[in-house]
Amino acid sequence: TNPKTGKITVFPVQHREGMPEEAVHLYAAVADSNGLLWFTETHGNRLGWLDPQTGKSELLDIFEPWAGPKRLAIDEEDRLWIPQLGSGEITLYDTHQKKIAKQLPLPIPGDYVYCIRRDRFTGNLWATGCGSDSLYRIDPKTYKFTVFRLPRAGAYTRTMVFDGKGNVWTNYASIPNKHTITPYKSGVIVRLTPKE
Repeated sequence: TNPKTGKITVFPVQHREGMPEEAVHLYAAVADSNGLLWFTETHGNRLGWLDPQTGKSELLDIFEPWAGPKRLAIDEEDRLWIPQLGSGEITLYDTHQKKIAKQLPLPIPGDYVYCIRRDRFTGNLWATGCGSDSLYRIDPKTYKFTVFRLPRAGAYTRTMVFDGKGNVWTNYASIPNKHTITPYKSGVIVRLTPKE
């Protein structure tokens, strides 16, 4: 969408063969420093890119069939941080080298990650621990995880924002929902102020 004119341009992209278009679920997109849009295909378990200048796109088979890639982030080196809801891992993908740079398992076994966001104020990456009522902070240089447990059960968190004052904000998604055991009947907003 052009914010000045309101014009909307539609870019068709391929999707996994044998899947009806409505089942494909192109999920999230980020732009790299060259203007390419990188996106996840959740149900097709693929990573894709689109060049808005040419309309060319490509889908990449880099995941296991059950990975379920969701809301990805991109860092200053144009590396993609891709959460895998189904596998409990984070794929670090180098867009310049066009290859997987690292696979990072979550520190809590059996947990699953829905979203990764980059804090532009610190450079750290943050991931949701949907199965453990946690948020993870990841140092992009050392890959060290710090676990922050959230205050109430049922934290099926789907995103985060950062206010530049050291706080991380999130919410418990869709409470009550079928994904979690929720003893509460109202939504929850969380402000996390990490203390070292």
